[in-house]
Amino acid sequence: MKKVWTTIAFIAGAFLLLLLASALSLRGIRDAGNDHRDFYALERDSLDVLFVGSSLAYCGFVPAVLEEEYGISSYVCGSPNQSMLADYLWAEEAWKTQHYRVLVVEAMSFPMSHGDVANDLRSLNTMKRFSTYPKLALTYKRESYKVFFPVFEFHDAWETMHLKNAFAPVREEAAFLRGYVPVLSRAESAEQILDETSADSAYLKFDYIDRIADFCEEKGITLMVVKTLQARADVNHWDMGTHNRVAEYCAGRNIPFYDFNTAALAQAAGLDPASDVAEDGRHTNYDGAKKTTEYLGQILTDMSETDFRERSADAAWTGEFDAFLAKLRQE
Repeated sequence: MKKVWTTIAFIAGAFLLLLLASALSLRGIRDAGNDHRDFYALERDSLDVLFVGSSLAYCGFVPAVLEEEYGISSYVCGSPNQSMLADYLWAEEAWKTQHYRVLVVEAMSFPMSHGDVANDLRSLNTMKRFSTYPKLALTYKRESYKVFFPVFEFHDAWETMHLKNAFAPVREEAAFLRGYVPVLSRAESAEQILDETSADSAYLKFDYIDRIADFCEEKGITLMVVKTLQARADVNHWDMGTHNRVAEYCAGRNIPFYDFNTAALAQAAGLDPASDVAEDGRHTNYDGAKKTTEYLGQILTDMSETDFRERSADAAWTGEFDAFLAKLRQE
């Protein structure tokens, strides 16, 4: 009998060690681009708009601008290379505490229907795991053990993990950034990444955007798809074939689609890829993100069927954002 209890104690101890190591491994890969602990601190049902997507989303949409200029409250649930699967899971997770009116999907998620288990774990590492991770495990059936015990995925990454982040508190600026990550550099030179005369069409999978669209229809959420501006064609797999296929899909499901890489829309928003995109050619800098957000703010304001919560801008946190931005510009 003693051996039985010893075995049980050993198994229980190993299980607890796995849980602890897994929790530390997730905390160790946390950074400014995927840390959404502050989302859970938001007042319940205080958001009008939720943005989801990759780093193009968290560099491309500025909640402080939307709040200050239009009185529309928003948050960006984005992370580097975020897949459409992670977009879907964040949309569902956010709905539990925020009955938002509009969901904006940054279109770069379309070519990334789902990525790999490591990437999706990074995207969801600050999400409340036990309510959502079973759905992630169903996607990665053969690697489902890594979903519940991420240490098996990140066991060889300890040297590159930022362990100081494991116990770091929520950043002070998170309260007014609301998922946005500012970039201030400029591309200086740019190219037209879309050949708008082309009728090419790319092959894309729509499994998870279908789920997002169905979810939005069920909950009465207005779904929008937006592609942010780029300055170079070689840094992302976004071309006219991808644009055309996404446009075709959105038209078929009656989803508004805005691609700021088209000449007409870029001009309408006052966007210039040479000055409004960061030096990497991929992400919009703050100037570009501000113009993009302002243009979307006007579209949202004109959506008469959407009943946004009536509020005036929170001058305290938008003021903090302006001060934070000014400090960045000086550095």
